[in-house]
Amino acid sequence: MEILVTVDRQEAGKLVLEYDVGKTFDFPAELLPEAREGDVFRFLIKEEPEERKKREKKIRDIMDRLQDRN
Repeated sequence: MEILVTVDRQEAGKLVLEYDVGKTFDFPAELLPEAREGDVFRFLIKEEPEERKKREKKIRDIMDRLQDRN
């Protein structure tokens, strides 16, 4: 899914991004440091099943190591 968002404003280290008409969400300003009010960005939102598997394995490995310590 792709969505277009407009920077509505910046508040306390976050950008308020607007999509559709009047719908907004907060986004970390540090990820778009050059963004200014009125700028438009295209976001690609895509599920990454393989990345999920890698992260789940990493967490399981950490948990296993912690259990082995006790």
